[in-house]
Amino acid sequence: MQTITILSFTLLVASIAWIGGQHALGEEAGENYPRIATAAEHGSFKPLQRPDVPETTNSTWITSPIDAFILEKLEGAKLRPAAMATKEALLRRMSFDLIGLPPTPEEIRTFTRDTRSEAYAELVDRWLESRAYGERWARHWLDIVRFADSGGYETDIFYEQAWHYRDYVIRSFNEYKPYDQFLLEQVADDELWLDQGEAMQDAVAVWTLGQWPNAFDDFPEKLAYVRRTDQVVTFSESMLGLSVGCANCHQHKYDPISQRDYFGLEAVFAATETWDKNRNRKHLGKGETSSYRILRYPPD
Repeated sequence: MQTITILSFTLLVASIAWIGGQHALGEEAGENYPRIATAAEHGSFKPLQRPDVPETTNSTWITSPIDAFILEKLEGAKLRPAAMATKEALLRRMSFDLIGLPPTPEEIRTFTRDTRSEAYAELVDRWLESRAYGERWARHWLDIVRFADSGGYETDIFYEQAWHYRDYVIRSFNEYKPYDQFLLEQVADDELWLDQGEAMQDAVAVWTLGQWPNAFDDFPEKLAYVRRTDQVVTFSESMLGLSVGCANCHQHKYDPISQRDYFGLEAVFAATETWDKNRNRKHLGKGETSSYRILRYPPD
């Protein structure tokens, strides 16, 4: 499996600009393709604004501003809030939500008998501190960035060292890592934290995962292009919340994405280097054996 060792700082700048909503359309794209300019006016591309908290009739039910929005919709539909959950039901919901597992019989007995007002908060804190919390919520991010232990297709090549990235994501959730730092580490850790070297390579390993159509093994240029396309699509969908893959073939019809935008991102990934750490050399040669693409770290 490949390892990206140098990631252009341009990708970092591009990611911050897109995430911050500062991406500007080129004049040429806007003039020649009015659909792109029109799509730029969609609400999802406008700055976020904090709405006013609605006024409701049942103010005693509201414990946070979010409750006011929920209650407004309920009242508009002539519905009333459900009754308060029992302590056992609340415990089960909290357990499944935070760690993905049911509470133990002992936890149920202890919580239902505990009449202290702080009992709920203490249990939430304990579960948030458990490794199970990171394992439960990391899998959602792993799904988004197409994590798998193999490359798919007919031979489904095994990525023997993919677990390094999986464990990095779990650690990040358990450490309550800020989301912007979490993204930056995966996009450009080798540009921003050069002094950490090996310690940061698990984050950027996200780009070494994904599909591997081994029918292209004898065509390294085509294989590299397919892999690069996968990287761009993964980057845009997971970190920008925006699909850009269609612009590989044409100006995007529904989002303000031009082909120039798309291939600008591809150019950034194309400028990165791949490294075979087992053989201590760059790039993929024609007809390489599978040992090259499954091992990111030297064997013990």
